[in-house]
Amino acid sequence: INANKPRQILKSSMLTAIDDCEEIFVDDPSFSKAISIVDALKFIRQAFYNGNPSRYDLISSREKAFFKDYIENAEKNQGLLNSYLDSTQQYARISLQVADIGTIEMDSLLSVVEPRIDQIFNPKRQKQDSLLSLIQASKDGAFQDSLAHYVLSRNTGAKRAFERSMSANDSSGFDISALKIGSDGELLSLLKESIDEEYVKVRITGPSVTFLEGTNYLVRNLFVSLGIAIIIVALLMAAVFSSFRMIVVSVITNLIPLLFTAAVMGYFGIAIKPSTLLVFSIAFGISVDDTIHYLAKYRQELKHHRNDIGEAVRSALKETGVSMVYTSIILFFGFSVFDSSQFGGTQALGLLVSLTLLIAMFANLILLPSFLMSFERRMITKSFEEPYFTILDEEEDLELDNLDFDESQRS
Repeated sequence: INANKPRQILKSSMLTAIDDCEEIFVDDPSFSKAISIVDALKFIRQAFYNGNPSRYDLISSREKAFFKDYIENAEKNQGLLNSYLDSTQQYARISLQVADIGTIEMDSLLSVVEPRIDQIFNPKRQKQDSLLSLIQASKDGAFQDSLAHYVLSRNTGAKRAFERSMSANDSSGFDISALKIGSDGELLSLLKESIDEEYVKVRITGPSVTFLEGTNYLVRNLFVSLGIAIIIVALLMAAVFSSFRMIVVSVITNLIPLLFTAAVMGYFGIAIKPSTLLVFSIAFGISVDDTIHYLAKYRQELKHHRNDIGEAVRSALKETGVSMVYTSIILFFGFSVFDSSQFGGTQALGLLVSLTLLIAMFANLILLPSFLMSFERRMITKSFEEPYFTILDEEEDLELDNLDFDESQRS
């Protein structure tokens, strides 16, 4: 808790706000008992009255003079207040523990608790923010100026901060009542900064919040990296096959194993962490390789069989299916070696990648040919028949070589 100015934490209004903030966590089983400077002062007051439980309460304004020496002695000799209050009395801390409720529940819990805490320490924020929104949305300059002057008149601290900023920018002096605040965007920004400067700053910290932010960051980057990988693969396949339908079919085929792995992780409660997030990018890149091999051979067979999709699919599957199975089996057992690791992250990585590659093999052997057979003629376009890269046939090369040899004998 940052009170913005020194010696503000021990004010009665601030101590009352801290006490009210602790009450938020009393009825929530996810939190432990909160401890702060308020509890230390209550303990001092109770000790002063010989441990009477009914005296466990905040020190009132009339009692501060009696407890002044007592508080200073406790701070110097025992360090009782140092754990909850800094030397300038500007910063204070409320300490409590939270149950291991999971990332999603923690995120939802913080989204509920944070507005309630802010409402306690800054009860005027909601009203002043609504007035600032009206000032920014209005087109009437006189109305904007009147609202701005009203906001400053109701917030003495913000008015002083605004005057200090204006004095620093204009040494010739100014009259705040004569300023046309609503017509100047810079003055509106300065007004908002002056109001924000007077708010009590409350920040939730701790390893639970750090872990939550780190997990959210990893999840966001998972989707970003996976999206970039899909775009790059789609561009490469567009350059090779020159067919939008082929791109859609290949991407859908390789996304199914990733969705299956995500479902397995959710069902068995496998946590999202750096090691498990790598599974999706690695598996997607490897499984796309089999798809490209099959589609390249399919296009070649389609030319030989004169656009007979059924024969082309079966021939391509006979040619590339065995190699796809061998490759997938080798990769499956290769990544399965990580299962013997004693480190949980490495073990989960090997297990999930192996599972994803196995599912990807069946997807490329079953789903991809099924897609090609189902869409039939709609999958064949002129651009698909005329690829960007020329694929040479070994049999045609052999016939040309024989022809050249015969012509040299005749000559």
